[in-house]
Amino acid sequence: LNPCAQELSTFTATQNGLPLLGAHKPLCDVDGYYQPKQCAGSQCYCVSKEGHQIEGYTANVWEAQHMTCQCARDQYEYMQTGLIGRLFYCTGNGSYQNYQCMGDVCRCTDADGNVVANSHSVSIGQIDTLKC
Repeated sequence: LNPCAQELSTFTATQNGLPLLGAHKPLCDVDGYYQPKQCAGSQCYCVSKEGHQIEGYTANVWEAQHMTCQCARDQYEYMQTGLIGRLFYCTGNGSYQNYQCMGDVCRCTDADGNVVANSHSVSIGQIDTLKC
């Protein structure tokens, strides 16, 4: 079993037929890895596929409806490779900003960080003029 599926199987441990009080039920993807966004109590946070919390990316549950954590996870996975040179522009909750820059050129992007077709580009010094 992959990490999230394994934790989920232990979550089914019960006390008098009910889940243990305060136990955190992980959210898994179809392959048994952790979904990027996990919530416990009143906080949501970003995690790697293996379930490691990615520092610096959290939100209150009531503010996390559009929290994807995709940018935080992509950045985390890139950093694990040991490569340098790529910049990620993430929001405080781990989602992609509506723009990304490569070198000194910035373009509008979608929620997955992909460049929006036919979007204009600006130099990084003119990022305030980019209308996404």
